[in-house]
Amino acid sequence: MLKFPISRISMVRMLRQRGTALVANAAAISIALTFAILTTPNSPAVAQGSSAAPAIASGKATCGAKYNGSFWDPLTNSCWTCPSSAPNRTVFSVTSNKACEKPAYRAYKRASGPKKPTGLLRTDCQKGWFLDIGLGSCYSCPSGYKRGTASVKSSKACFKRIPLKWTSATKKCKPGCADGSFRNGLSENCFICPAGYVQPEYWQRSDQDRCV
Repeated sequence: MLKFPISRISMVRMLRQRGTALVANAAAISIALTFAILTTPNSPAVAQGSSAAPAIASGKATCGAKYNGSFWDPLTNSCWTCPSSAPNRTVFSVTSNKACEKPAYRAYKRASGPKKPTGLLRTDCQKGWFLDIGLGSCYSCPSGYKRGTASVKSSKACFKRIPLKWTSATKKCKPGCADGSFRNGLSENCFICPAGYVQPEYWQRSDQDRCV
């Protein structure tokens, strides 16, 4: 049997038919996937319907909103926190061991006593004790503390100077929104959804229509 080569016209028709079939199959698959998403029991579109609600502005994405008590460092564009033992931010680099401080301050304690003085004039106190002339009695400050100007009977009778303390800061992350809210793309704006609505990533529409 003799075989004749396929003409150019026949080949073009065959390719067109196959291309049309591929497009039809792709369209059918797309429709099937969309139907599956919209009819899935856990799908937000099923739970809330296909209607959408405007998101409600809830402020800016900041360090304080995401991490309570944190601060933003512009050089690292990150949020940092100081420990409670040294809660104040300094002028030093946030990555240094002097990023946070607790200023120098005075600590106070009560004096021990009274005790009766000894000696001929009744003015002598034992070693480490001092005489309060007004009260005529001997008192003592705790170890490391000195006699202050307050009344010897007050809670500030003795004092000790606590020196300045430096320490490192702890890096947290980037500025963000408070829990329960979401960020609008790459902007600094935060939004929350009305009650009964959610914000699924694949269902986002626009800045004012993001909840379903």
